[in-house]
Amino acid sequence: MAQNQKSHQKTLERQKAKRKQKQQAYRSAESGGINSLLQAAENWEILECLITRDWQSRLVQILIAKQSPAGKIVAGAFLVDLGCLGLKNVLTTNFSSWLKYSENLREEIMESQAMVSANPNLAAKIIRDSILYAKKYGFNPHPDFNEAVSLLVGTDPDASEVTVPLGKNGKPFFVAGPYDKADQIIAKLTKTAGPGNFHYMLMGEPSEMDDSSDLF
Repeated sequence: MAQNQKSHQKTLERQKAKRKQKQQAYRSAESGGINSLLQAAENWEILECLITRDWQSRLVQILIAKQSPAGKIVAGAFLVDLGCLGLKNVLTTNFSSWLKYSENLREEIMESQAMVSANPNLAAKIIRDSILYAKKYGFNPHPDFNEAVSLLVGTDPDASEVTVPLGKNGKPFFVAGPYDKADQIIAKLTKTAGPGNFHYMLMGEPSEMDDSSDLF
């Protein structure tokens, strides 16, 4: 009986290992698929570019979609902080058709905030300028931007004459989000911008402060 139990346990472990291998292989295949599509998308036409309607108010959501001649769509959602952090987050994904894209990622973003059509050159300028501004203070763009940048191929940031507002009153402006490591960010700004040379606002605070506040 004990031998049968051991044999059964080994069988279960083998089955579990096989399932795990299949799951890992599936994730790898999905990752390889989107990376290949992102590379191919460099030569695709931009199908749509949307940005937050009130994008100049600091936090910007940008949605860019490209379509292949066969109808496949690769899309990227970029979360940009014009205050000081630059490109905070990037999501890239693909869809088999416009309908799938429209009913999923596009609809989700449109329902969460007011979005408007925008010139892709402006979107590229917002992303580029925010990244350069953030780097001045030691903040790098989200690592997935290395792949997502293919969605910007074909745009010309310098072709946009719109001024991208960065910081506030000539200084970096950090507004803490729910997932930001506020203490580390403030410490970095103190080092890179210098005492008295940046503003910040923490969650739950009634108004903005500068780094000379008695609270810190």
